[in-house]
Amino acid sequence: MALDELLSALERDADAEERGELDAARAEAARIAAESAARVARRREEQLSQRELALRGAADAALATSRRDARRTVLAARQRVLDRVLAAAHAALDELVDRRDLSDVLRRDIEEGLAVLGETRAIVRCAPALADRARAIVGARAAVETDPAVPVGVEIVSSDRAVRIDQTLAGRLARMHDELAIAIAARLERLHRVGAESTEEAGEAAEREAP
Repeated sequence: MALDELLSALERDADAEERGELDAARAEAARIAAESAARVARRREEQLSQRELALRGAADAALATSRRDARRTVLAARQRVLDRVLAAAHAALDELVDRRDLSDVLRRDIEEGLAVLGETRAIVRCAPALADRARAIVGARAAVETDPAVPVGVEIVSSDRAVRIDQTLAGRLARMHDELAIAIAARLERLHRVGAESTEEAGEAAEREAP
């Protein structure tokens, strides 16, 4: 074999070996790049998931806080309304003394109290302004005792003072506290629902009219 042919053969072998090494290097580089991209994608997905969880947790916490604040506001509003209703009712009690229909209320309350005591000697306590009406109702069945401190209505007590039945209108209001609170809560809920529906309808109307 001539020298030129030998050199040509060596060059061809070197070129082939170089191409093989380049191909292998390119394949390795592609593999490394693919693995790196996969790691980056996994890390990004993990970070996004963690971020999403964090954001979701923050949103849930904010929503819970908002709901608690709204509930607290509603409860405070209900209590204010209830306080105003009770205050107005108590303020109006003294004006009931001169009403004719109060005698019917007194008769009912006295009869109920005496029925509870049964055969026990009873005393009917009331304000001086109601004494005559109370005496006309009880007759000889019970003594009538006046006390300016007794609110509108009557108190029925046993002669030994061991039993006291509060039949005053103020006492009745106090016993109705829970019922009034429930009724006021229901009314405020209806008003809130109507207001929310009106606001929603107004918003929908505005959207329809918008160009």
